[in-house]
Amino acid sequence: MKERRKHKRLPVIKDLAEPIEITVLESGKKRQVPAVLTNLSAGGMDLVLMEAVQGKPLVRLNIHLPGFDRFEVEGKSVWSRSKGATSIVGIQFTKIDQDHAKQLTHMAEAFWECEARIKDQAPTVCFHGCTYWDLCEKTVKLKGISSPSPAV
Repeated sequence: MKERRKHKRLPVIKDLAEPIEITVLESGKKRQVPAVLTNLSAGGMDLVLMEAVQGKPLVRLNIHLPGFDRFEVEGKSVWSRSKGATSIVGIQFTKIDQDHAKQLTHMAEAFWECEARIKDQAPTVCFHGCTYWDLCEKTVKLKGISSPSPAV
């Protein structure tokens, strides 16, 4: 199947799969809903809401990832599927800072380039300049070497 998304997505990883709270704007009312992020890109995200939702609500949330400052995004639901008391929702961002969008794009590209190197059994898979480094938990990540210290 051909990928229709404009932006490459980062799949679920431990640091992204932490429960988060999002603000759901539905029928003119705001409410906080616990959720779990399942993937993320510069253009949107998928998440599991711990409540059933009706229609296609607007959402707002703060995202904090290793290597990023905390930043806020806003979006609209473009699809949703209720599963019992939960909902799986696809969100398209309507507001995201361009610098954070670029950083997410670079990280997603680095993730998928790494996947290609693993598949091709490349002799070197990981390197410190990788924009995905702070989130990476792959077993092929360089052993015994920590991320470089930030310049003081």
